Amino acid sequence: MPYTVPAGYFETLEESLLFAVKDDQQSAGEELSEISPLLGGLNKSNPYSLPEGYFENLSSDINRHTTEPVKMAKVVSITHRRWFRMAAAAVFAGLMVTAGFVYNSIQEKKNSVAYIEKKISKELQKSSDSELAEFAELMDDGQSMASNTVDPNTVTPDLLKDIPASELKDFLDETGDNEIINN
Repeated sequence: MPYTVPAGYFETLEESLLFAVKDDQQSAGEELSEISPLLGGLNKSNPYSLPEGYFENLSSDINRHTTEPVKMAKVVSITHRRWFRMAAAAVFAGLMVTAGFVYNSIQEKKNSVAYIEKKISKELQKSSDSELAEFAELMDDGQSMASNTVDPNTVTPDLLKDIPASELKDFLDETGDNEIINN
């Protein structure tokens, strides 16, 4: 057997445990000062106390407070301030609507054609004639400008192969174009 207990182990176990516990035993104050010196140094008196004769006079104090006339609190109407809240909400809503209209009108002015033309004319007045001539020369190349012209001779038969010849003939008759497109 790999795990064995020495002979007489359980007979002396209780005594050895009690000896170890009693040998290591400390008072509560010693243990507290060892664990936390701050807590060990605090005053341990009871912070709660009652005045002398408190319970003897308690019933007379209770009777005195219950027999005194109760003063009624002043009743304030809630509707008195309600109109003020409604007026404040209406003013706030009016300000928001007005601000929205002003903001939209400014945005519309900035995006209008007249505003853009005016802005461009101001920029053109600031620039010199030599700068404008240089810009015109750069744009004269024709490479930067896109062209919309399509050469009718470049139409490939692949584009028209799915369209029946009868539909093409009807189209040419409707448009009055005399060109012949080969399939």
